[in-house]
Amino acid sequence: MLPKFVRPLAKRRGFAEGELLLHWPRIAAGMAPVTRPLGLYKGCLTLAVASSSVAQEVMFQKEGLMSTINMFMGHGAVTDIRCKVQTIVNAAPEPDETFEPPAPNKVTQRRVGAVTDEGLRDSLSKLLSLYQKGDNS
Repeated sequence: MLPKFVRPLAKRRGFAEGELLLHWPRIAAGMAPVTRPLGLYKGCLTLAVASSSVAQEVMFQKEGLMSTINMFMGHGAVTDIRCKVQTIVNAAPEPDETFEPPAPNKVTQRRVGAVTDEGLRDSLSKLLSLYQKGDNS
């Protein structure tokens, strides 16, 4: 999870949705195999669901699901949920509990080296390393 001071910037850049997708199996628990986040726009989370019966189940559990998502992402991040029935492919994999971000390379260290706050510098370095790792894969 991104540090609290990085979240506002990350949300403007779309990292909130990425985090939601990455951690969806943990957030949605038993509903994860038949649902997948498609997008988050102005507080409305659109979910792909495997069938109309899954959509109905999501609507029955809507308040609890929104509460869980908002505990994860921050109060008020999701104010509504909409469902779109479609085939669920490439569902988010189970997150690796032992995941460690890649070690910052020299370019990353040079980019964040001027940041004086050590905690901020480390967090930005990890974030940039993850971003660069995603570009190379």
